[in-house]
Amino acid sequence: MLFKLLMGCNMFKWLFRKSDTDKNEEMIKSLLSFLLTDYGFQYIKKDLGNAIDKNGKFFFYGPLYTYSIYNENVCINVLYLVQRQDFEIFITDTYKPNQIYIRNGTSVSDYLAYHFEEFAEEIKSNLIVKGEVYGRLLKSEKQ
Repeated sequence: MLFKLLMGCNMFKWLFRKSDTDKNEEMIKSLLSFLLTDYGFQYIKKDLGNAIDKNGKFFFYGPLYTYSIYNENVCINVLYLVQRQDFEIFITDTYKPNQIYIRNGTSVSDYLAYHFEEFAEEIKSNLIVKGEVYGRLLKSEKQ
């Protein structure tokens, strides 16, 4: 009886975290939607399994999701380590669902990884002023 109760609690926690994951995905897509609509970016969510560091060594138990918004010139990779509820953002040249490749990209500050509104505004502002995302030039489909 106690075992079933504990299993029920663990299942509830898993379901709760799953719904947090869905909320995070909706928030990220919403805040960066201008990239999808105005700049022709694509979006994909991928489970990358257990977390590894940039050298390929085990870092922490997964799931580790990547929310990637990309086009032919740049990929914004938001990594979400579910069990720790940690976020990291890396900018790469192309979309590639490979943790070593992603982690060797340009790292965005931890502050912006937890303040997505400011991150989205920074990207939007750099696109308007410089036509780039972290040094990678873009052209709008509407231009």
